[in-house]
Amino acid sequence: MSSYKDNLYSALATNIATTCGIEYELIRMENPGIMSINSAYNRGIDKSNYEHLLFVHEDVLFETPGWGKILLNILENVPDVGLVGLAGSTLKTKAPSGWWIDHKFQKMFITEYSNGRIVGEFVQDNLGRDFDEVATLDGVFLATKKSLGLRFDENLSGFHNYDLAISIKSIQKSLKNIVSYQIRVKHFSSGNFNKDWVISSHHYYKMYKNFLPVYTEKIEEESKFEKAKYLWFFNECFYYSKLDLCLYYAFETFKHFPMSRLPYLMILKIIFRLPSLLKEQPQLKSK
Repeated sequence: MSSYKDNLYSALATNIATTCGIEYELIRMENPGIMSINSAYNRGIDKSNYEHLLFVHEDVLFETPGWGKILLNILENVPDVGLVGLAGSTLKTKAPSGWWIDHKFQKMFITEYSNGRIVGEFVQDNLGRDFDEVATLDGVFLATKKSLGLRFDENLSGFHNYDLAISIKSIQKSLKNIVSYQIRVKHFSSGNFNKDWVISSHHYYKMYKNFLPVYTEKIEEESKFEKAKYLWFFNECFYYSKLDLCLYYAFETFKHFPMSRLPYLMILKIIFRLPSLLKEQPQLKSK
């Protein structure tokens, strides 16, 4: 795990010792912002001695007794499995987004907490199946086998979009990404869509847009979700006064939906707010 909080790491290490149920090694990559999470995880792969790998956030606690044996069984017996997670989506749009697109595509088996209170309890019991195939997985829990050769994309800096990137890499190897309903965890934080995430998502988009969208089931009104995500991301760029990205995604939206009103409304918004946007742009310093 990529770790920087001793108290969280200690709590998780104790939790794993009492719940895992099999022999394991715990590799802590101490990372108070000194490397990207992609680099930290790849270094962890290189240090590991076992075939089965699990990348997990340090702010989780396992609730399922003997989850280690369950995970090994999934990795060894589910045909063509590339990645196992506990949250994912059956659709990843071409337009920038997190792994989460819409409730109708969501597959989860996690209890989420914020400030000590439950903010979401996602339980999909009694489905008659142990897992669902998805397009992309959330990075809170990602398991794979070393022999598959999956590695994290170090062309992405920072701590965002690593999960989307490795999900696509798994699909490119003709492997399946699945959400398991047999292992349950508590997660004590949620995603942070801040300025760093916006910049990272733009880099991810340029790197992977030719491989998107991906989906594991037929999607009705796919264009509706694409437009919604292009608009949402445009507004995120606008919120952080990223004029260059606002223009870029207005053009991208026009390129994919030239007959829609949406890109023209984006351009009008830029024109009407241009003075305030220009004030927020970094000033060039004279020598």
